[in-house]
Amino acid sequence: MDPGLDEDMDGVNAAADCDDTNGAIGRMAERVCTGPCGAGVEQCSDGVWGACSAPTECDCSDGDAPRTIACPGCGTQTQVCMGGVWVDDGACETSGDGCNPGETRGGAPCGMCGMAQEICDLSCTWQEGSCEGESGECAPGDIDTDMESCGGCGTGTRTRTRSCSATCSWGSYGSWGTCDPGTGSGECSPGETETQSQACGDCGRQTRTRTCDSGCSWGAWSSWGSCSGQGPCSPGATSNCTGDRSGSGCVHRVCSSSCEWSSCQLKPGNACDWYTDDGRGGSRYRCCGGGSWQFCLSTCQWSTQCAACSGCGC
Repeated sequence: MDPGLDEDMDGVNAAADCDDTNGAIGRMAERVCTGPCGAGVEQCSDGVWGACSAPTECDCSDGDAPRTIACPGCGTQTQVCMGGVWVDDGACETSGDGCNPGETRGGAPCGMCGMAQEICDLSCTWQEGSCEGESGECAPGDIDTDMESCGGCGTGTRTRTRSCSATCSWGSYGSWGTCDPGTGSGECSPGETETQSQACGDCGRQTRTRTCDSGCSWGAWSSWGSCSGQGPCSPGATSNCTGDRSGSGCVHRVCSSSCEWSSCQLKPGNACDWYTDDGRGGSRYRCCGGGSWQFCLSTCQWSTQCAACSGCGC
């Protein structure tokens, strides 16, 4: 070819023209080309065409069935063959939490104002790990107990407590509790008193006391005090009734186990009270048939005679 020719009359001589038969193509051009693994592009510069860009080593052939490979997060990835190369078809489908085994991340607050470190396990699921970055002196809600000796002989103990705040710092101690004398040689605190109580008399109570000496030992018991709070009678005792029936020998009162008098009741073996409730002797009766009555005798038994009566309500 004569380098001075310009057959297509485009102002570019034949030696530098990528296609001297086409006036639309000059010094630069590109065209589709085909290689063993698919299509590519050839580029021309100053009349010289370069190599075809189509791949020469094929991973697959166009038309091969799609394949599935592993992808991050314990997932699977579908790929299709394009131009002899496998390319992703859609996104990776993860499983579990979608993390990568061995990956770490910060979790919930823990310990002394630290942060729980979560670790991705082999199933791509987050698992709780160690507590990192603890900067406080205690964990929220913790209780700290302080103890000291107490009592006149120093053998007892008492305690006080403090709580850990939400910011992982100790609050102030509360007040000291009562002194526990413990089980050592000191059985009490000097000046401490103890009281005993027992039943006495007619449902009454009486007490005695003892005092702790300077050696932290209990002194002797005092004498029993007077009996107080007694009832009016002794359990099981009997007494005549009071009021309108006080003259009746058929009834009496009985003292209960709580040392209180019962209401008026028949004596054992008696069938009736010769006195009426308003204190009239010989006036108590009962009906013994239509228009008939019988009276309670002074022997506290019902009469065996049944007499006719009028207007008696029988």
